[in-house]
Amino acid sequence: MYQSLEKYSFQFEHCWHLLKDQPKWIWRATKDVPPRRKTMSPSLTSTSTRCSAATEDSESRAQEKEFYRLKAEKMEYDKEKEEKKLRLEDERLRLEAEKMRIEAEKMRIEAEKEQSKIRQEDERLRLEAEKVELAKKESDQRIIMMDVSVMPEMQRIYFQQLQTEIMMRRSNAQDLD
Repeated sequence: MYQSLEKYSFQFEHCWHLLKDQPKWIWRATKDVPPRRKTMSPSLTSTSTRCSAATEDSESRAQEKEFYRLKAEKMEYDKEKEEKKLRLEDERLRLEAEKMRIEAEKMRIEAEKEQSKIRQEDERLRLEAEKVELAKKESDQRIIMMDVSVMPEMQRIYFQQLQTEIMMRRSNAQDLD
């Protein structure tokens, strides 16, 4: 087609296979191009000149219409492409915002878990301290209840000192309360 239109072979054959279906070449292939005359015959009358001028004018209008139609199609295509680009950008931003919201929610949940662990550890330590305190009170009570009169001298002195310390501790604790 190219060779028949342009009278020489196309240098980039591989490109021609891509371009031959483009609107420009389709339009050129479908329009009838009258062969060019090298010289005008003097026998032509003014009517034939008017007819050929009218034909050229109508061809020119047809070409112009085709040009504007193609231009309008390209503008429509470009507009759709831009709208699609904007939609994709909006979608990307929406997904990014959703991702950030999910990350913030994850961080909030992790912080709550950490606070819960801290509260549990505090409670465990409090219960352990109570347990130690209770064991100490039981031990103190056992020491206070001992009958030291039947014990050998050294044991009796030791347990009497312990009993005195326990009583002093309790009286100091009551004074603080």
